[in-house]
Amino acid sequence: MAKIDQLMKNFSKEIGADPPIQANVPGVYGFSVGDGISVSVVDKGGEVTVSTAFGPLPRQEQEKFYTTLMSADLFFQDTDRSTLGIDEKGEKLVIKKVINHEMDDKQFADEMEDFLNTVDFWKSKIQEFR
Repeated sequence: MAKIDQLMKNFSKEIGADPPIQANVPGVYGFSVGDGISVSVVDKGGEVTVSTAFGPLPRQEQEKFYTTLMSADLFFQDTDRSTLGIDEKGEKLVIKKVINHEMDDKQFADEMEDFLNTVDFWKSKIQEFR
């Protein structure tokens, strides 16, 4: 069993996923966290990339939102080491985090929890600008 498979198996148990999160293809996992937000977990050999995209982005106070977003990304504020961006259509917020592959199950689960907390924070932040 590949390292990512073991990490995801134990993460599934940790969060009580029923059914457990399964690989779409070897090394690639996907799961939903509510409100139609899908998370992708991809083994890149030595590191794991976790990402999501959700929206729509606010149309009111766009400049203020983009300034908040850029400042947070530049200074890693309210990102917990995730990177923030906007999709190619300019409609969704993209959040991506690279996690070191060489960690134990607890560390991986903590990193995943931090990522999901970041997603929740920015989902709320988008709502503030609507």
